[in-house]
Amino acid sequence: MKKISTLLCMLLAICALPLSTQAEVVNTTFDFENNPENWPVGEGVNFRDGDLTAPLTVGEVTLTGIQGDASYPCRLMRPNDGISALYTYAKGAFRLNAADGRALTKVTVTMKSGTFDLTPSTGAVADNVWTGNATEVTFNHNNTGNRQILKIVITTDDVNSETVVPAAPTYDIEAANIAALNSAEDGKVVRLTLNNARVNACNNLSACYYIEDASGATVVRNATLTPGTLLNGYITGTKTTDTGIDFMNDPPAAVEYALTANDDADFTATDTSLSGTTMTITEACTQATYGRLVTLLDVSITGGGQNKTLTDADGNTMKARDYLGVLPADYTWPEKAQKITGVVIYYMTGWYIMPISAEAIEQTSSTQDNLFDFANNNLGLTVGQGGASDPAETQNAGNLAGKALVQGDVTMTFVNPATMPVRYFYLPSRTTNHLQLAVKDSKLRVTAGEGRAITKITVEQNVLSSKPGDNNVKWEVDKGDGTWDVDSKTWTGNATSVRFSATAATYINAITVTTAPADGETVTPAPDEYTAEVSSLAEFKALPDGTLAKLNLTDAIVTNVMINQWGCFVQDATAGAHFYCTELDLKEGDVLNGFVYVKKNHQNMGPRIAMAEDTNADNLTITADGTYTPVEGDIEAVNMDENINKVVSLAGVAVKGTKETEAVITDSKGNTLTINNPKSNAVPYVIKESLAGIDYASATVVGILYGASATENKLYPLSITEEEVDGIQNVAAGTADHVTIYNAQGIRLNRLQKGLNIVNGKKVMVK
Repeated sequence: MKKISTLLCMLLAICALPLSTQAEVVNTTFDFENNPENWPVGEGVNFRDGDLTAPLTVGEVTLTGIQGDASYPCRLMRPNDGISALYTYAKGAFRLNAADGRALTKVTVTMKSGTFDLTPSTGAVADNVWTGNATEVTFNHNNTGNRQILKIVITTDDVNSETVVPAAPTYDIEAANIAALNSAEDGKVVRLTLNNARVNACNNLSACYYIEDASGATVVRNATLTPGTLLNGYITGTKTTDTGIDFMNDPPAAVEYALTANDDADFTATDTSLSGTTMTITEACTQATYGRLVTLLDVSITGGGQNKTLTDADGNTMKARDYLGVLPADYTWPEKAQKITGVVIYYMTGWYIMPISAEAIEQTSSTQDNLFDFANNNLGLTVGQGGASDPAETQNAGNLAGKALVQGDVTMTFVNPATMPVRYFYLPSRTTNHLQLAVKDSKLRVTAGEGRAITKITVEQNVLSSKPGDNNVKWEVDKGDGTWDVDSKTWTGNATSVRFSATAATYINAITVTTAPADGETVTPAPDEYTAEVSSLAEFKALPDGTLAKLNLTDAIVTNVMINQWGCFVQDATAGAHFYCTELDLKEGDVLNGFVYVKKNHQNMGPRIAMAEDTNADNLTITADGTYTPVEGDIEAVNMDENINKVVSLAGVAVKGTKETEAVITDSKGNTLTINNPKSNAVPYVIKESLAGIDYASATVVGILYGASATENKLYPLSITEEEVDGIQNVAAGTADHVTIYNAQGIRLNRLQKGLNIVNGKKVMVK
């Protein structure tokens, strides 16, 4: 018993020992050359696409770029040699942080060229390798030029008693607003409270941001901010005053207050509009406005080169220059600006305004009339011909689907309904060219250019008679507010764009659109609201009529394009539908993946997809040469609502032509289905020969099932193939009083046609 007791005590003692775990050493790789993380990379003229505006995280390590006083932020860039690398610049830095509870112990750097010679905040660098023990290390670029890093491999371990942890940030002064910061003593570390502090602009050349709140404006350095945002929270840094901005005057006429930020910051940034405080030149040229966003009104602009002189009506002047680098290289300054918005600074010997964008310089102009003369075709459009004898391609030439008409500073676009597109047309009965919003729900939008507003729209209608009160402009305003006067055919208002919706057939000879500079009263219409998002044609089919929806398409295939090219039939794995008045250039066999904005419409022939205004071809991938499998079976099996607008195939059926445009299919059960092959421009028929005289005992018919009426479905034929009697190889020899004629596709003909004919089993070519 004694031995057993001793053994038991030993086991209990072992179990009582504390458990220990071995720290896990992890290697984390930032591969900038091969970029497996797919980070944005700048190249060509778009080198700024690679700016590190946000931290990069791989595994348990985060890399943050710090611009500091560098000319450029850290960035991923691929120059002309095609090799991607992380670029750092003199006076900049980047920081590595380990995850909570972990420490950085080794950093191995692979350079594109040269030596990794950035100065670490802790630890030491030798032979491109940093060693140390810290939760955070900052590598400062204290040398000239740039450094190009291909790869960084970071070794991390658990923190221990030797791990260096950054000291908690401290500050000397707490400033409640920007004015308090500006009045603080130079060299003091200030914790600045941000209360809706707006970022007005970024000057990349001097690596600084101009921010202002209700109390004043200042410059922030060594931070990454976004112009056009409001900052709320706090940011900490060193206060400085730079009198060297005015090195030509003594004493200086202006100074620059600045905050060089450190890492102690906690704030949110929300988007906002950039609107300058309206001032006179005299008010703008003061120390109190340094760094503020101001707007000057009605100033003349003179001077060559980069420096422009602004002069107001009282003869007061200040300079303007594109120090922010926002104007295009070919930008031409106007001789007079109704409005110019920019940040005020003092440079060398005078006050300057730095425009924040090209749009911020609004040229003075009076109202402008823009004439869309459809009767006389001053836009040089192709005219569709609407005579009964005109071929489909001639009538379709005036289809305005997907087109934008531009006159002066106005653009006119069209939204087509699900029945007939907006067309530029000539009808003999109308005696002149005209714009035709053919049916209810056709839409026409006019949009003013940037900085402009529409103030009046005058319509000249096309009428059949000159009777007083005739009205062939039957529409209403559904976007853009304003007032539409039916009697004078005139809209008045103040909006960036106006959309009209036809309530019935509308015929127009001309439209004159008057524009003026936009102002604070200008209305920007709300966008359309899409109340549904569906992921298949079956879900689309179930939507209520009139629903605006985002329709996602997956491997939807175009089964046939209508003769007039206004629309097509499309089906996916779930259902079929009818794209009508589409603004997309689709062909039979095209496969569609992506999404479109649509309006659900329904007619007897089944669900129709009407394109909505926000449809963009860039959201849709179209590939060619797709294939589809028809729905097969007898008439009872295929003639179902779920197959409407799909391609169906009927084998072993009898086909008997009843007239030129119709035939009747009969299956083995005695069920019948009518083939409809009208000589019309609105159907996708492929078979162009007359159906009269066809009498096949057994054939395969492939076509598109559609709802001809509320009680009957019919079939648009795509092919009719006789099965037991081959039209080319097995045709029975005819007699003198019985001649059989087939075309090369095996379809029986009533008479010879141009091209190859099979007559009584012999090939006959007719020219």
